[in-house]
Amino acid sequence: NILILLINKRRSIMKKMFILITIMMFVIGCSKSIPTNNISVKEEFHESGKLKSKIEYMGDVKHGNFFVYHENGQLKGEGYFKNDKLDGKLFGYNENGIKEIQMFHKDGIEVGTWIKYEEDVRYELQIVDGKPSDMSILNDKGEIWLNDGWVEL
Repeated sequence: NILILLINKRRSIMKKMFILITIMMFVIGCSKSIPTNNISVKEEFHESGKLKSKIEYMGDVKHGNFFVYHENGQLKGEGYFKNDKLDGKLFGYNENGIKEIQMFHKDGIEVGTWIKYEEDVRYELQIVDGKPSDMSILNDKGEIWLNDGWVEL
């Protein structure tokens, strides 16, 4: 008898949980996502009238993608702001649109591997806790500069 009572009680609890989960899924499925932030885009222009920068804001705070342009119209830099702080990958380009630098930030702090590109060489700088840690110089042949000479990787 006790076993039958426990089985019936368990079935009752399972039914209640099933009904509750079904109701929750219905409510969540029928709800609409209402935007809680107002993203606006602010643009600045060079004296020539060409676009200088385009930055997304949430209220008065930089929050979202940003783009900065050279006077000739080529992209100079791009990245992301999160609550007025640089966050994620950032790229810098020369006046011909060629990538010169790649950087990383997390909540405004410099992190990760920063890369500076030059003609045949790239410099890789490791950043830990906002401070430079290690630097490597690599050429386009896959060699690294060690002790005054190129060494194959």
